[in-house]
Amino acid sequence: MAEGEGPLSYGANNASLHQRVAFYLDRVLKERIGRYASGAAGVFELVVNLKTAKVLGLRIPASVLTRADHVIE
Repeated sequence: MAEGEGPLSYGANNASLHQRVAFYLDRVLKERIGRYASGAAGVFELVVNLKTAKVLGLRIPASVLTRADHVIE
């Protein structure tokens, strides 16, 4: 969401989710069993969009910026 002009976002990493889907699809196709728990996302990421935060008049604390996986300037 932060990449789409939101000030910040925290959520599942899409690449990690795609890998999990591929893992289960492989299991289903190999074993021909259709019931598997989807499981929770294993990797989360914090993205901060400083450009949008500035437009909104938000000050993002340095402690958040240092923990961010990606900072959009």
